[in-house]
Amino acid sequence: MSKNGTSSRQTTHSQAGLQQINDSIGTLITNGDIPQDIGIARNPVPCEIDDYDSHAIERLKMRGITLEDAQGYIDNAVIMFEQDGNRNLYLSGDGGSVLVSNSGKLITAYSKNEFKKHTRKILEVVC
Repeated sequence: MSKNGTSSRQTTHSQAGLQQINDSIGTLITNGDIPQDIGIARNPVPCEIDDYDSHAIERLKMRGITLEDAQGYIDNAVIMFEQDGNRNLYLSGDGGSVLVSNSGKLITAYSKNEFKKHTRKILEVVC
């Protein structure tokens, strides 16, 4: 259970399932459908938002998202992408994503209403 009182419903994929996801993501990258820097698909690692920067707060306010929403996107992630070795992108099947550094610092968050075409393509592969 996270510190905000919600239970985690993160998805866990088998090793073969993750390999298939990464292979499909590679094809989408090759076809130019998603950015090359998306990272490596991993099973979501539980993480608590322990800190945030001014950019994160600005984006949350602009997008009408609360810190609890951002934590929920992590808690309910269907996939996580390890990016640059020091940050993780969590994509939630119930409509949001969050970019969080390994230290628990929130960098940004956005709801499914702001998903771009490439994010929807990724979720089609994962879900």
